Amino acid sequence: MFHFGLNSFRVIGLWCCILITCSCNDGMNNAEQRSENTHTSGNLRLQADDTFEPLLSTMIETFESIYPKATIGLKYQAQEQAFQDLVKGNTDMLIAGRPLNQFEID
Repeated sequence: MFHFGLNSFRVIGLWCCILITCSCNDGMNNAEQRSENTHTSGNLRLQADDTFEPLLSTMIETFESIYPKATIGLKYQAQEQAFQDLVKGNTDMLIAGRPLNQFEID
């Protein structure tokens, strides 16, 4: 069983708020994105560290059942590969247990 501290729940709570309030991106231009993606519909490419799987799978399933027009493509993998995909633009959002380092920010 996984042990999550208070900080983990804060991070996950923050990402839940972002998931609910952000517009999703599926490669459309800005005009199409505004018309097709809303707070409750559209597509989001999300990657997460393997350790978040027990919580995220339930949260995403619940979100998608409430908002059937929203699709969250979730891929679990090691943090380093997920950060590389984020930098390359292969994912829209990343949930991980560490902040970006200076190389990833630049």
